[in-house]
Amino acid sequence: MHIPIILIIEDDPGFNSILQKSLVQKGYKILSSVSVIEAKAKLRNQKFDCILLDLHLEGGSGESIISTIRGNKKDANFASPVIVMSGFLEPDVVKRIVPMVQGMLVKPFDPSALFKKIESILGGSPKPPEE
Repeated sequence: MHIPIILIIEDDPGFNSILQKSLVQKGYKILSSVSVIEAKAKLRNQKFDCILLDLHLEGGSGESIISTIRGNKKDANFASPVIVMSGFLEPDVVKRIVPMVQGMLVKPFDPSALFKKIESILGGSPKPPEE
């Protein structure tokens, strides 16, 4: 059985850690990045089933990551679903990114809303890891 791989791109270490732990408990495989440079390196080297993306990051913006992914049809993650997570969604930015993302959540959000969004995009929940 394929275990979905999710990339978390979030520069708040505490929030990043909470997301990782919660999603691993749900049965997902997780990789994470805290900066634009680190995220772009991971995106170049691996295909992800879903990308969770903060818009305000160290060393740049999440919007630049979206543009990089969607700007090249040969990119491994061109069709990977992106869910934006941000404490503040500026109307002009929202207008630009809406056609390129599969969801947006405003921080703070209920983790169950994130789980439901991921499950709806990926077609269900993976089985929890065997102990």
